[in-house]
Amino acid sequence: MVFGFHLQLNITGRQLIDHIEEIETLPVPVVIDHCAYLCREPSLAASVFNALQRFLAIKGRWLKLSGPYVASLDAKNNYADLLPYVTRLVERFPQQLVYGSDWPHVTESSQPGERHLFNIQRSWFGGDETAQMILSLNPARLYGFDEEFSTNRSSEFCGDKEHV
Repeated sequence: MVFGFHLQLNITGRQLIDHIEEIETLPVPVVIDHCAYLCREPSLAASVFNALQRFLAIKGRWLKLSGPYVASLDAKNNYADLLPYVTRLVERFPQQLVYGSDWPHVTESSQPGERHLFNIQRSWFGGDETAQMILSLNPARLYGFDEEFSTNRSSEFCGDKEHV
């Protein structure tokens, strides 16, 4: 990592598909934000998913699971269109995923409820061990946090209970 920096990209699925070759060669860790707007254009979702898998297969590449309301067109159903894709990414690349709340949701005219969003996103992570990885251990690795502190603090959010 160059001087501890990483590059965070807030790019659409189309942009990821169009620029995957350039992104793959970047000499710093790269984080793609907002689930890469995975289902924003339903006709591209499978291609975006394939590009994400290609991207995450490279060391130092991360996906931030944030802003489901911008990555999905299915808010009424708790972003159900994202679920099959995110589930497969969690199964295949749990060490390269990080959670993001995306607060204060500046793109939204009607503010989504934080607890509701967190509970939906937490349900994507499966068991407690994977949740701890995505919520705490992976961000500690990416951002250089004290992993022991992160582990101790994350236990209150990693259990299978609903967080209200």
